[in-house]
Amino acid sequence: MVSNITKMQILRAASHRWVSPEVASRELGFSENSLKCWRDAGYLREGKHWQLKFPLKSSQICYQVEECKKEMDEWWGRKASDIT
Repeated sequence: MVSNITKMQILRAASHRWVSPEVASRELGFSENSLKCWRDAGYLREGKHWQLKFPLKSSQICYQVEECKKEMDEWWGRKASDIT
């Protein structure tokens, strides 16, 4: 049976991966504490920029790095990677 998944869909899914706070911190160039502060302040929105790994309050947070980068680009009017 031939899959209906295209290479573009695979690439898009790979670029929108959810990662741990440690990995997100390293890839974004900001501390885990900064990410938490921005999340708590509502700058990073649940479901778009971060989510719980499991639907439990004690669950680890995961970040969507590409969406966070896009949001940060808008904050500063330039690429977040240029700031660090």
